[in-house]
Amino acid sequence: MEPISLGNRGKILRDAGIHYDNLNLLDLNLIIKELKEYRDLGGKSLVEMTDPGAGRDAIAYRRISNATGLNIVCSSGFYIWPSHPPFVKGMDVNGVKDFIAKEITEGITYPEDTGIKAGIIKCATLYPISPDEEKVFKGAARAQVETGAPFCIHPTLLDIPNRKKVFQLEEIITMIQKEGANLAKFYMNHCDLFISNDRNKVDVSYLKKLLDKYPFTADFDTIGNDATWNTLWPGALFCSDNERILAMVELCEQGYEKQMMIAQDTFTKLQLQHYGGFGYSYLQTHVIPRMKFLGVSDKQIRTMTVDNPKKMLAF
Repeated sequence: MEPISLGNRGKILRDAGIHYDNLNLLDLNLIIKELKEYRDLGGKSLVEMTDPGAGRDAIAYRRISNATGLNIVCSSGFYIWPSHPPFVKGMDVNGVKDFIAKEITEGITYPEDTGIKAGIIKCATLYPISPDEEKVFKGAARAQVETGAPFCIHPTLLDIPNRKKVFQLEEIITMIQKEGANLAKFYMNHCDLFISNDRNKVDVSYLKKLLDKYPFTADFDTIGNDATWNTLWPGALFCSDNERILAMVELCEQGYEKQMMIAQDTFTKLQLQHYGGFGYSYLQTHVIPRMKFLGVSDKQIRTMTVDNPKKMLAF
């Protein structure tokens, strides 16, 4: 496969899943270099959300942490069902719970013994939620009850066969709530993909309804990712950063900042500055200044970027 270049960058950006190398952030020296800018602009911590079976490498995270001085929080849990390690198929709900709880309380031993403890539970789903994904969600919720760890879920965006946008956040919240999950220590990822209506116009009414009903936190975390994923999610209309910012501003104007966090889901080479992307410091250099210009206060920014993550991650 040809390397990423200015000649093919546009094509990959418009269909980011077609280029295998784009999905591999394996150059630790480059990652360290780019994270130092994030650190120098005030960044203190990084939550690394790659799960077992999807490429998690806790040893590499420790090397990055030592080189940058950043606190790196490593996740336990399982991503979408095609990425599950083979042993997940033979587990029941309590087996999932035990695996996750052990990684949090004793340390990560899969795929190798690391001596590093996980600090957050993260799961994900496609649509519809598969039996194995449902099992993982329930086991993860029970592990949260047992450990007190923060818990988050990556929902899907699209019903691919029917080419319809999927609004399944309440279904997920209800499922984990029945298992005893503490919603005060739970956040839903990718909420900035649910700020548009069927006509793809900015519309935060769906999120507002859920935030009013449930004490969870909405994470706006795909900021900086304006790619079109035609191969993986054909027809999905991703919102732009301008739309994300306008939605966050509207929610802040209505007092929802105590239930919001903002982040970047950086997982492709094209998102790095070296390959023409915004880098890890994009929130500090562009998004936060833009939100302030549009009227979001310093106190609200601190609530979303410092106070809420601090409460969420501490246990």
